[in-house]
Amino acid sequence: MGKEAARYTEEEFAQRECVGQPYEVFFPLSYMPKEERAENLAVARKICDICIIRDGCLPTALDRGEVQGIYSGVDLSDHSVRKSLRRQYRKELEEG
Repeated sequence: MGKEAARYTEEEFAQRECVGQPYEVFFPLSYMPKEERAENLAVARKICDICIIRDGCLPTALDRGEVQGIYSGVDLSDHSVRKSLRRQYRKELEEG
């Protein structure tokens, strides 16, 4: 994770890979069976792997206080993951 969220032009942002993908791929619904959620996470990670704004997506989501969704291939709906990332991100900002 970078010390600050990467900034992109509107044109670059409009070309992100998640545009046009089904909503539930990046925002799995809570009532989905566990297997379907796992499949969606795998699909989202493959999409994130080739995205031109991948490096800035997660820091931007953390800056906005997002608690749901998949950003840079990371599932923020997992509280322990989210808490750990925020702690790491704050530490990097303080050291920056």
